[in-house]
Amino acid sequence: MIKIKVKAIIITLLSFISLSLTAQEFNLAVSMKGDLVQGQPFTVSYVLTGGRGGDFAPPTFKGFSVSGPSSRSEYKNINGKSYQSYSLVYTLVPLKPGSASISPASIRVGNKRLRAEGRKFSILAPRQGSQESGTPFVNAEIPKDTFYTGEVIPLEYRLYVPYPYQKKGQRITLAPKYEGFFIENSSLYYSEELMIDGIRYTAYIIDRKYLYPHQSGQLTIPSITINYNLVHKDDRFGFFGSGGKAYTNQSKERVITILPLPAPEPISFTGGVGDFSFEWETDDTDISTDDVFKVRLKIQGNGDLKSIKAPSLNLETDSFEVFPPKVIGEDRNEYRNGTLLSLRVYEYLISPLKAGAYKVPVDVCFFSPDSMDYINSPELSIQLNITQGDGLQFTNLPDQEESVEKKSSIQSLESYSFSGDQSKKSWLYHWSFWLILALPLGLTGGLWFNDRYEREYAEINKQRERTSKALQKADQEIAKLCNQEAASDTERFNMLNNIAYDYISDKYGKGSTIRNIQSSALLLEQAGLEADSIKKLRTQLEENEMLAFGMPARDEFETYSKKLLDILKTLD
Repeated sequence: MIKIKVKAIIITLLSFISLSLTAQEFNLAVSMKGDLVQGQPFTVSYVLTGGRGGDFAPPTFKGFSVSGPSSRSEYKNINGKSYQSYSLVYTLVPLKPGSASISPASIRVGNKRLRAEGRKFSILAPRQGSQESGTPFVNAEIPKDTFYTGEVIPLEYRLYVPYPYQKKGQRITLAPKYEGFFIENSSLYYSEELMIDGIRYTAYIIDRKYLYPHQSGQLTIPSITINYNLVHKDDRFGFFGSGGKAYTNQSKERVITILPLPAPEPISFTGGVGDFSFEWETDDTDISTDDVFKVRLKIQGNGDLKSIKAPSLNLETDSFEVFPPKVIGEDRNEYRNGTLLSLRVYEYLISPLKAGAYKVPVDVCFFSPDSMDYINSPELSIQLNITQGDGLQFTNLPDQEESVEKKSSIQSLESYSFSGDQSKKSWLYHWSFWLILALPLGLTGGLWFNDRYEREYAEINKQRERTSKALQKADQEIAKLCNQEAASDTERFNMLNNIAYDYISDKYGKGSTIRNIQSSALLLEQAGLEADSIKKLRTQLEENEMLAFGMPARDEFETYSKKLLDILKTLD
């Protein structure tokens, strides 16, 4: 099939975000923002996204005490596609005031080597009593104070807790009311560490929403009240075995200005406020007048897509019949910088009425708050070649007299008696007619039911066979892997973990495929396996991942293979 795509990228930033997350990248992430303080620990992570790596060249840490690394893997879903990231995490503690540094690190991915740049840090001396002088507080945080009607407002309520305490539990006692806004809840919650006036805080996202103002003027971001407990980081049970010390905090209200959209609105304005990209596509461009074809409009951007009306198609009514569009797909992705990227797909059904060469255009206009103006998308169109179809031929239609003759013959057949004589009793009322009618229907239904039963039973048998032979298959694959000399140890450790994932999928997955440590542990917990066995498996898989990154092995590969197989046997 021919597939035509016409792309109109309006904002370069949107495409950069999407592409940067799907490409192979190797970066250094630091848990603390700003200057560091002597004696206060933090973490650094080397994150590989979009591929599997090996031969990790670790950095040199100057001015820190170092523990680790530990490994971590994470799945991300971007526009319906899954990408996995791998991290090596070090815990660092600054040793003395002054300067400290981390040298560059690198890792091999395929036939190229990716490099993470180093970092330099300023280390501050701890202030006298600074660890106890900080007090917890709550803030309502938005990126600016002036917005347009319909513009998305990312709102975060943050609880700031001073080091060395941690939040334990929370309850929003006074839920805010958002007057003048439409609300969309967020599913992205996280915490981060940062320095404020020389004091180290942990910022917890306690509530996160996207607000869409539907009226202009002065609107209020309401306050929020939260109850929670604080515990010392080294006291997992809280003060004196209790749940910690109870606190209540309330954020301040914030007044923001909502501007109306400029008048007059263009005729082609679809209602979108934000920055958007558009994609216009169809499956085929050579069709006939007998066909009904589909065209799809994909809209992606950081505004409220639900407020965008489906654009009308500028087609001649005597050449095309256009059916009302419908939404066939929606998706969204959230990012820590407050960006919310949403996707909506409209599908149009079109029936061509005349042959010829046509252009199917769509005109889209939206309002960009950054440009403070209406923006028309570049021309989106698809060129179609319409040929004349065969159509339905209504020729030699019978006249009224011929129809009467046929009707008469049909009536004579209906009055024919099964006994062979021309009795008044119709065959339709005879038991033999219904028996002959029921036999093929019953036979067809019985065959259909038997076929469906055999298919379902065969699938159940296949699943039982996979489950019963899962350990045997894993044993054979591990033995084969140990004898595979051509592969490097880095590749073999990756393959070793994949064997474990295949075992878990076959044994407990019920048709699903597992490919990371977190999903494996969760599936085993749901299956009711012992926590100690799950922990041993998780520890071994994490160690294998670190070895796949290029960390030096303490034992031979066969030793690690035997350990993993023994753990799988305990699970079986």
